[in-house]
Amino acid sequence: MYITVKSDIKEATDTLEGYEKNRTAIKKNLLKMSGRKAKSKIKKSFGSYLHKRSGNLYKSVRTYTYRNGKAQVVTAHNKDDKYRYGFALAHGYDSVPKNSKTLTFQINGKWVRSYGVHVEGRDWVEEPGERYLNSQEYRTDLDTQLQKEVDKIDRRAAKKAGLTN
Repeated sequence: MYITVKSDIKEATDTLEGYEKNRTAIKKNLLKMSGRKAKSKIKKSFGSYLHKRSGNLYKSVRTYTYRNGKAQVVTAHNKDDKYRYGFALAHGYDSVPKNSKTLTFQINGKWVRSYGVHVEGRDWVEEPGERYLNSQEYRTDLDTQLQKEVDKIDRRAAKKAGLTN
């Protein structure tokens, strides 16, 4: 229930000539941008997949980069809780009674007893994330970020050479 972003970044950074020293930093920054944008798309669309809005679920969507800079991961889990609610909703889970023989809960005003309940998973993280990563908007964002990174490196090089103040 997580997305790993690594596909188009290699193609974008391979086109750079004269920036071999900075290729790793550019790749990391492109990955971070991709992960942030994918996370925002997931957060905007999760209510339509789960048909409910939850603040804890919204806050549980996280993004992080591998240390070697090879991939960006977007996942849903809450660091504070041992129980990963977002992960369970995506993959489905079985709920069984802990201290008694049956679960007791209310459905439409009637009390129901059950030995266990299975909740089907709904793909609320991967699908919107993958949809964004395969969209034209992602390619545009990638090109824009790549140009920003190149401009930033050129400004630093010019400043170091003493060409600008």
